[in-house]
Amino acid sequence: MDKIDKFNEEEVSFGWDITQYPRRKQIADQLKPFKQLFDAICDFLTKHDKWLNSMIGSYNPEDIDNDVGYAFRSNISSTL
Repeated sequence: MDKIDKFNEEEVSFGWDITQYPRRKQIADQLKPFKQLFDAICDFLTKHDKWLNSMIGSYNPEDIDNDVGYAFRSNISSTL
């Protein structure tokens, strides 16, 4: 969606007609669950690496539990 917006900005700056993308919203809506899953996985993997490779006691176990629970809930709700 950002690329399309940038293309449209360039078209405006050159004085061209703005290109219409009629299926843009429909496609973005269909891809939204996959994007959410991807973001949750990336966030989890980043935190997982820190959790395993940091000194014991550096992280609050409740925060880890909340982060893991959030990742699980966001993935379950996006697949339903």
